[in-house]
Amino acid sequence: MKLSNEQATAALEATRALARRMMPVAVAMKVRALGRELETRAQDVEAERMKGLDTFGKKDESGNLMTSDNRVLFPTPEAAAAFQTFNAELMANEIECKHTIKLSELGEGDIKPEILWGLGDLLEEDDE
Repeated sequence: MKLSNEQATAALEATRALARRMMPVAVAMKVRALGRELETRAQDVEAERMKGLDTFGKKDESGNLMTSDNRVLFPTPEAAAAFQTFNAELMANEIECKHTIKLSELGEGDIKPEILWGLGDLLEEDDE
């Protein structure tokens, strides 16, 4: 299943929420495997984002990124735009995700629609 990094980020949050539910062990193991796969990807994406900030962000005399209100500053509007382009490309980049969850595996209990929405294409209809 191909997901953009943006979709994978939403799926990670949904997987974390899903992991707080009680479910059969086999399903819990699938949720755990999916979460681990998405977490690894999220760490890689964050590392790349930080490289982009390091490249385009404004730095002090010591070479540290300068921030204001917990936001990285940019030396010029062009540098800010270049980072936005870099970040958009990063988030649009697609990955192959090995794990999916079938609708029937979620059980009969209530589930928040935001979890289903976040799982997106990782949630599969059952074969008929």
